[in-house]
Amino acid sequence: MYFLNLFSKIKNRIAIYKAKLPILRNIILISFISGIIYYFYLLLFFDIKPNSIAKFNIVLFKDYEGVIDEKQYLEKIQDVYKIKEYDIDNNIAEKVIYDVNNFFDFQIELLKKVKSNQKVKILENNQNVGDLKLLKEINVEDIELIRRIVLEMLEIEYKKGITLPEVPFILSKIEEQLDIYLKEAKNSKYLQKYKEAVILNLAKLILPNKFVNITKTLEKHIEMINKIPRIYSLKKGSVIVKKGQNISDEAFKIINETKTKDYYRQKFLLSSIFVSIFFFLFLSFIYSIKIKVSNIEIYYLSFLLFFSLIFIVLIDKPFFYLIPFWTTFFFAFFVGGFVLYSIVFI
Repeated sequence: MYFLNLFSKIKNRIAIYKAKLPILRNIILISFISGIIYYFYLLLFFDIKPNSIAKFNIVLFKDYEGVIDEKQYLEKIQDVYKIKEYDIDNNIAEKVIYDVNNFFDFQIELLKKVKSNQKVKILENNQNVGDLKLLKEINVEDIELIRRIVLEMLEIEYKKGITLPEVPFILSKIEEQLDIYLKEAKNSKYLQKYKEAVILNLAKLILPNKFVNITKTLEKHIEMINKIPRIYSLKKGSVIVKKGQNISDEAFKIINETKTKDYYRQKFLLSSIFVSIFFFLFLSFIYSIKIKVSNIEIYYLSFLLFFSLIFIVLIDKPFFYLIPFWTTFFFAFFVGGFVLYSIVFI
């Protein structure tokens, strides 16, 4: 009895919809064309192509294992060879600090003799800085200030270690620091000349205390080269190309090998199916209101319209990329089934 009533109801509904067939045909045609246009729009503007700019974050559809090419491997080895292991000799640092202190002690002693008009012995080691008349224009406090600045900077640099190529840079830094303190002094003109003479003497006193340890360096190189992987892996769901970045040939190769490009095209197709469903539901909804069908059918179409719109939005979210295509396709048929259900049974 139930099946007879159901069959009768279906028969009556079919008779009703036969009268609406021209309108239904137009609705279906418009929906189908809308989906086709949307699909080709996605292919034209969002398809993944080599050496093009990514329009969205490209997420891998499958796990990937690849071999690092020879060029990349050699580049990594060259980077390893740039790494060096050093030894720092603190005895040299102590000796330099001691010599620099002696230099300034001698300068103070020399200044006192010049100020008191005592006879000054000219030393062969050039510790008489410049013209002795220059010392008459400065005082002990000036020399002590310069000494303090120089020693502070040397102590800092020697803790880190100074290599031979770094010596000129250290001298330049000391000179810059002295300029900051001396440029506003009353006797700035004479102190600048004195500073230049001090720098010339420091160039003879400052020695490197940081040296390459060949044995440790070679051991480090061997250790790091052995750690360079020849095979690398990328996990499913990882972003291989970020939005706005160029899609390199290497990235495109990985995209092809993991079927990621095919998956995105399937996603475009699925998006187009939902757009068609959306247009079908939307036009059906408008038509239902126009011909004043039952409220239940209008409410049901409204629900399906909202449901399809949610899917169109969600399908562009990153987490949706990882759902297998057959599952999302099932949802498309699920919504389509409800549409048919609403047409036939409500």
